[in-house]
Amino acid sequence: MNAPNPYLSRFELLEQTVGTLELFGNAYWFLAGDNRGRPVEIWPLQPDRMRIVPDAERFVRGYIYELDGQRIPLEPVEIVHFKRWHPANDFYGLSALQAARLAVLSDQAMANWNHAAFGQDRGIPAGMVVIKDFITDADFERLKRDWRASYGGGERRTAFLRGQGVEWQNIGLSHQDLDFLQGRAANRDEILNIFGVPIGMLSENATEANAKVAERLFIERTLWPKLTRIAGKITRDLLPFWSGHYAAEFEDIRPTDMQARLSEIHTASAVLSINEIRDRFYHLPPVDWGARPPAFTPDPALSDPPL
Repeated sequence: MNAPNPYLSRFELLEQTVGTLELFGNAYWFLAGDNRGRPVEIWPLQPDRMRIVPDAERFVRGYIYELDGQRIPLEPVEIVHFKRWHPANDFYGLSALQAARLAVLSDQAMANWNHAAFGQDRGIPAGMVVIKDFITDADFERLKRDWRASYGGGERRTAFLRGQGVEWQNIGLSHQDLDFLQGRAANRDEILNIFGVPIGMLSENATEANAKVAERLFIERTLWPKLTRIAGKITRDLLPFWSGHYAAEFEDIRPTDMQARLSEIHTASAVLSINEIRDRFYHLPPVDWGARPPAFTPDPALSDPPL
């Protein structure tokens, strides 16, 4: 796993796997084997080029991968298929981006409208200067120059209309009138929720305490389940190529309450042996003197010297 193939590192392989899972709902590894059929290289494949061939008995008969106009058949044993849960499909996963499609399209439409409405080439006039009395062309141009010299000529343009007298009419539409910013913020919050990112991690008003709680929730409820899904699939589809009973697992990155953990260990010390405590709480191997609970194990430093 540290060198899955000559061109990718372990981090790059996992980065691509997680990224395609989030964007497509599916990620595929092709296992390139040696003459004994044991995988020697792992190659991530593009999920949009992969097609699953269903089977009534084996569920999946195989895979077809399209590359440069060629359709390459692949056996199920050659593919590790990671997928997210899909409520309406047994073979393909549903990406978080697909679940957030409506919110993403809505936010994109609002951004496009904002650019079209307030961009340099299609700006909406902020208002009109209506001249009630008739003036010559020279006076009209001079009035426009004087106005813009005094009040600026930014991207929010001013329209000049000849008429009777001089009057200012405000016709500009503000973002506040349209609840524009609130709408985009609501879209952002919905997209973050669908991707499992607590709003407190990115909120500009979050306190340090709130940000830490949000980070802990993100690790426990979003990131750790993703790692568990990947590890479980590696255990099921990759590790059986090697003899023995192996299980893939990532380092537990979930934050722990140290005081609660110490209290749990203290309670367990009355009924568990030292070796059991070492295994359950510290993932350490057994020791020769660890068959008894700590409460019944004499401290060698306090024992009487031999006669």
